[in-house]
Amino acid sequence: MKRSFGAYITHVAVALYLLACGILGLTEQTLWQRLRLAVGSRNATGNEIVDTLTQVFGTGDLTKTLVVLFSILAVAGAAFLFLELFGLRIPAVDIIILVFLAVWMAFMVLSDGVYAFRNTRNFDFLPWLKTLATHLVVLGALISASRRFGD
Repeated sequence: MKRSFGAYITHVAVALYLLACGILGLTEQTLWQRLRLAVGSRNATGNEIVDTLTQVFGTGDLTKTLVVLFSILAVAGAAFLFLELFGLRIPAVDIIILVFLAVWMAFMVLSDGVYAFRNTRNFDFLPWLKTLATHLVVLGALISASRRFGD
């Protein structure tokens, strides 16, 4: 089945989003991070993975481990989405995308569900809704990239 131009654009956008989040997560504690801290104040890292896991789990070793794990999975997910986009049919890609779908859903539960219930006092509905919408767009693109659920 042929994909529409909009599906390709969504596919590229999600792959770039995952790639950027993964690279930012992997470089969070490096020289670049220290330079950013020296240049200006830091309310948020600008990285969805780091921000979410820090808000849910605090700033401990578990958080650092999860940030690295989710970041590596995000970069891998982006790579496999690009492979799928350019028509390189590798048999394991569909399985890997399905695994990444499960990981992304777990991330959504942590990010959107747990965070919302933990912050009932100072819960901001519209920023939460915007984040949820972004996560759903990524989820939809991952589903469409999978041959099992997509085309």
